[in-house]
Amino acid sequence: MKNKIFIVAGVLVTLFGTGIGLAVLNSYGTVTGYATVDQAMKMDIMGSSIDINYTISAKQGESKYSPEIKLVNSANVPVNLNITATIISGGTSEDVVLSVVNDGKNTTLTNPIVVQPSDAYIYIKHEFSPAANLGEYSFKVEAVPSYL
Repeated sequence: MKNKIFIVAGVLVTLFGTGIGLAVLNSYGTVTGYATVDQAMKMDIMGSSIDINYTISAKQGESKYSPEIKLVNSANVPVNLNITATIISGGTSEDVVLSVVNDGKNTTLTNPIVVQPSDAYIYIKHEFSPAANLGEYSFKVEAVPSYL
């Protein structure tokens, strides 16, 4: 009989102690956090109030550069980007070769490009073939995050 009382008393103390412990844990409450994530990168065509397009004039066989493009990094960490320049219309890769070059116009950049929080500057080099088709061309320059 004494053993049963000790067992029952032990169970009650354990349950009571657990209940107190849980009550203490629950009495502290919870905190919910929210975050709004904004885009870290944007492209800015320097010297232009319109940052969505640029125009160049070229003759067959010439190489021409886009206006300077600033890669604005508003994050406080480096951002890896893949930058591609493609022909949308007006010719083929046999007519014009596009490449991304550094701000000194002396180094072709390869992906991914690391943009420090201090921003970066690039140009798009357009190398027209001596036999390039005549007419108007359009190009697309796209910067997307690199997931290395």
